[in-house]
Amino acid sequence: MRYPVVLLLAALAAQSAIADDSPVRFAAPPSARRVGSTVEISFAASRQTDMEVAILDAKGRIVRHLAAGMLGGKNPPPPPLKPGLNQILAWDGRDDFGVAAEGGPFHVRVRAGMGVKLDRIVGGDPYAFFSRDTYHGNHAFWYMGGLELKRDGTVYVVGSQNQFGMHTIRHYDADGHYLNTVFPPPAGRPVEKMKGWGLDFNADGSYTPKYGRLESPFMSTTPLCTDRLEMLRLMPSQGDDKLLVLGRDYSLAMVNTDGTIESPQVGPLVMKPAWPGSKAKGLRPYGPLFTCPAPDGKTFYLSGVFAGKNEGTHGTLAAAADNDFWQDGQVWKVDAASREAKPFFSLNKVIGSPGDRAKSPIGGTDSYSELHGVAADDEGHVFVCDRLNKRIVVLNQEAEIVRQIPLLYPDEIVLGPEKGVLYVTTRVGQQGVKGDLRLLKFADWRKDTKPAIELKLADNNQCYEKLNRSYLLVAQGKAGPNIWVAYKDLPVRIYRDKGGSFELVKDFYEAGPQRCLGLYHMMADPETENVFVSDGFFGIFRLNDWNRPALTRCFAAKDWPLCASSFSIDPRNRHLYVRLRGENLNVQSPPRGQDQGIGRYKLDGDYLAPAPFGKSGSNVLTEAVIWNWVISYGNMDYGMGVAPNGQFAALGAPAGTRNDYSAHLLLFKGDYEHLPWKATEFTSFGAPKLAGGVRFDHQGNLYLGVYDGKPNNIPAGFAEDRLFADNILRIHKYAPTGSLAQGDLFPTQPKGPARVYDVHLRYNRKLLMRE
Repeated sequence: MRYPVVLLLAALAAQSAIADDSPVRFAAPPSARRVGSTVEISFAASRQTDMEVAILDAKGRIVRHLAAGMLGGKNPPPPPLKPGLNQILAWDGRDDFGVAAEGGPFHVRVRAGMGVKLDRIVGGDPYAFFSRDTYHGNHAFWYMGGLELKRDGTVYVVGSQNQFGMHTIRHYDADGHYLNTVFPPPAGRPVEKMKGWGLDFNADGSYTPKYGRLESPFMSTTPLCTDRLEMLRLMPSQGDDKLLVLGRDYSLAMVNTDGTIESPQVGPLVMKPAWPGSKAKGLRPYGPLFTCPAPDGKTFYLSGVFAGKNEGTHGTLAAAADNDFWQDGQVWKVDAASREAKPFFSLNKVIGSPGDRAKSPIGGTDSYSELHGVAADDEGHVFVCDRLNKRIVVLNQEAEIVRQIPLLYPDEIVLGPEKGVLYVTTRVGQQGVKGDLRLLKFADWRKDTKPAIELKLADNNQCYEKLNRSYLLVAQGKAGPNIWVAYKDLPVRIYRDKGGSFELVKDFYEAGPQRCLGLYHMMADPETENVFVSDGFFGIFRLNDWNRPALTRCFAAKDWPLCASSFSIDPRNRHLYVRLRGENLNVQSPPRGQDQGIGRYKLDGDYLAPAPFGKSGSNVLTEAVIWNWVISYGNMDYGMGVAPNGQFAALGAPAGTRNDYSAHLLLFKGDYEHLPWKATEFTSFGAPKLAGGVRFDHQGNLYLGVYDGKPNNIPAGFAEDRLFADNILRIHKYAPTGSLAQGDLFPTQPKGPARVYDVHLRYNRKLLMRE
């Protein structure tokens, strides 16, 4: 074997936390010489330091990661490095995959004083609450949860961070300039002011927020910790430094505007009478929730919610209750201190069945009720959006109607800065039924019957139960009053009233460039440093320019977004393997015959074109695999990996299996002339309930996370955290029973894992993360 070698040296200043801060140097300079069929590399460091040795080809690409580790430290470095500062290594002429290296002449690179520093952060867009490039539907939806104007003129906004219901609270000035984030809470706050979030404590005295739930991982144990079907909503709050947030089970939490929290639990939104949800009555709350403070500062008005009978596992409305305190078509007045609710106004007419509601002016069954938005002025007038009767109704303090303004589908209402001015949104549309969202101005509610301005804001055909409604407020900007409107598809826009039209001041969607918000599965191509991210449902995004970093949607061809819920990179053969999806709304999709198989695409190029196998002409490698709801929450899986020889492993259930919620380890292998490959199950794996994260190394060892009982090294400060301890996976390593040289890594099944690592790998249905 001939492999010409040229020596290349690179010494870097040490940046590590070592007591000896003298510069790192080579006590003996690196040298390379041929010894028989190997190249011997020798060098010595002047003091304790990190070292890395790699073999590069003629183009500077790494063909062999030969050695890396800390020299001269308390613990010995990993092989082939030896204890001490003097090192002699041998290179056998092979690459990382164990075959003869190609692309010489080769260089030996020896780097000393290695360290890590943050270069840049990609993402974290403070205007991102929604993405049109990411799927949303009845198992993955966006929402906006409220706007609140404080006396200093600034605005707090609650909404989703991604389509799986992760929440955020952000702070802006009246013109929409970002100021800060309240939730997730900021780092660096004193621990005594953060305990209310629920904390685990690290050995060094620092803290980590607890996850409140397995199903929806959430860094809080307060009512802000919700499941994926719930949302956060801002409620009228007293004080400029407080936010009152409505969360799980309609419970309130008081959060400081600096992100700290002392006593989080305030109690239910309404304490008397009991909130709908009694098992005896079989009722639960439905409809969008609207509130506004009363001028007295002691009470607030409540509308939109109503009691209904539950049907099905997803809480589908079976019928609206017609004889309950919380029946539809009412406005309640609630004492802010005692939180006792009393009826203020009622239509005394309940449209019960979902079918009748959809045909009525209510406009649908999901996210709609008979009465919507409510507002109050200083003169004692109460303005209510009456959808059932196609009007805005104006009441006095005796709940008597003093004015009616005809309007179809009114949603939210707010008073303008000038006397008599009303701003209103109208909204209609739901799953499978087209509609729209509009912004209107009534110049004088006392006499107008038609709006002075009307502007269509967005189409609307996906509304999910109580998760969606619009929000309005008016804030004084530098150039005049600004009308803020928030809705899931916008997500936030700011307009200025020009008298005869609305002028756009700021569009949050255009202000923020980030389109991939569900960063659930990430892999980097080691050759190009391109980063691929799955949004957790259908889309795959790519970052391929670190000078102008942005995650952009991957396309297989023009007008053909790559429809896949998970993926694995084959850097050796330059391929991308994806779990195919044949149903992506409103875009061209792969043929139905490819649905839920594993397909291969080219890793490089503007388009990731299909990469067919052999003479078959097909790029679909495997038969369909069932990715169940435990392994794959929201159609998102955490278990697939390609081996260096093209064999494939995945977690799921074999084709034809139904209602199997265990994790089966499946191996796919064969030749490329006989497709699709069939699955062989690793019976020794045992189909545990929790598993994920399949990966192969360069030698074909298979790694995956498995919950096999409590790990042996739970940190002391986390021992009482049940969700942490009960959902930590350990990494299992399965060694090949064959080899890459043989062409088959697993001609026979392994009897069990070759090694188990106590590495904290946290599992839940939406997140698989390395702690």
